[in-house]
Amino acid sequence: FQKALGCAYMCSGLTAYSALLKVKDLGINAEDVLILGLGGLGFQAVGMAKAVLGGMPLVADIDENKLKEAEKRGCRAYNTTDKKAVAKIMKESNDGTGIKAVIDFVGAGKTVTFGDAILRKGGKLVVVGLFGGTFAQPTIFFPLKARCIEGSFVGSLEETKDMLQLLRNNRDSVEFPPHHFVSIFEASKSLKELQAGQIFGRRIFKHDWPTSRN
Repeated sequence: FQKALGCAYMCSGLTAYSALLKVKDLGINAEDVLILGLGGLGFQAVGMAKAVLGGMPLVADIDENKLKEAEKRGCRAYNTTDKKAVAKIMKESNDGTGIKAVIDFVGAGKTVTFGDAILRKGGKLVVVGLFGGTFAQPTIFFPLKARCIEGSFVGSLEETKDMLQLLRNNRDSVEFPPHHFVSIFEASKSLKELQAGQIFGRRIFKHDWPTSRN
């Protein structure tokens, strides 16, 4: 990919990579991992999934356009607004009882609840997103379901080095998230569009202000 795209990997790329490692350690197939939330982070994880997990994960979001894009990239997609989504995911899972690992790139109360609902016994939920909210669960469910809920925030220096090596070794299999370049003078407008949920994928600013001359 273009060198200009590398700017995203030292923040969102590392965040996505670190989260993927937390489920890779479970020794499971990519089809037993679900990525929840297809914003820039979610698509960053989808793009590195084949190199890290050996295949394409399942995905879930509320936006049909994002789900269609993920399907084009080889993922099986689910719309979380579908009332039957939880039952459908569990039924279509590898063993018919739920997903082994969920990575939540939203981090809202509703998405954490959704992620927990589709996990099978002994599953793992990794919460990355910082949207905020609350999650309530009877304490007895933790021992009975033997599930793990873990937070993940950016990544370590060692993970950064490993990620960069992974990118060098897998240039053909790593995909960058949907993106487009805009002028740095569009920054304020872009922030408003981001707040309104009108940005799809990554928006990368070009530093194109005039060079001053003395």
